[in-house]
Amino acid sequence: MGEVYRATDVNLKRQVAIKVLPEAVAADAERLARFQREAEVLASLNHPHIAAIYGLERSNGTSALVMETPAGERKVLATHWQGKELNSPNDVVLRSDGTIYFTDPTYGRTAVFGRERKPALDFQAVYRVAPDGRLHCEADDFTQPNGLCFSPDERTLYVNDTERAHIRAFEVAADGSLSRSRVFFEPVGTANYDEGVVDGMKCDERGNVYVTGPRGIWVIDPQGRHLGVILMPEVAGNLNWGGPDWNDLYCACSTSLYRVRMKVRGNPVAYMRMA
Repeated sequence: MGEVYRATDVNLKRQVAIKVLPEAVAADAERLARFQREAEVLASLNHPHIAAIYGLERSNGTSALVMETPAGERKVLATHWQGKELNSPNDVVLRSDGTIYFTDPTYGRTAVFGRERKPALDFQAVYRVAPDGRLHCEADDFTQPNGLCFSPDERTLYVNDTERAHIRAFEVAADGSLSRSRVFFEPVGTANYDEGVVDGMKCDERGNVYVTGPRGIWVIDPQGRHLGVILMPEVAGNLNWGGPDWNDLYCACSTSLYRVRMKVRGNPVAYMRMA
């Protein structure tokens, strides 16, 4: 009954299994109570052939960072920060050494984008999952952190803040930690969702930054100069590179997916170099 995921308890450094009940069971008070009674009985036992129960809690399902392997295995990488549930992990980027960075805005806790509920944390942050599985909070002074991407040399991490309509740049140390934050470019529009906001973001092989905004995809060079806008017929929400030569720029808009053949290639992302 339910799905089981292998995960790492980053606080106690141990491998655990997480069982997720079907929504129908979780919504049925009688079945949920029976499941809890069974869990309590199992937790009271101490037998080498019976799994130990470490906890039982409700989760909304949108506050975890989960990795799916090519073989289909799902691994939970992060769910809490200092004992409190994450807001709603959003955008993710991978460094060549296996370090993972992700933004954690509150969109998944709103009625429009997720399941409406109050955040457990009182801030929105950017996190780093080190290769050893440890979770680090790198910056917690965002309003709504959203898209993020690396420069081609992976020495700069760009992170946009939707509500502030700007892009920040962080220096990336050898150990993966972030420092020396600065505003790289602003404003990208006025944070009006009807016009388009900063959201999806990628770099090309020359280090130019492509980010969604009013009228389409804004292009900014590595020095922070606005080069222009690739016009889209609808409000742009996200983007990515693709195609056999990695020079097709795809843009997910309000109701459609568009493709633009570019004269420059996208920045090869870490998993391509690691393959």
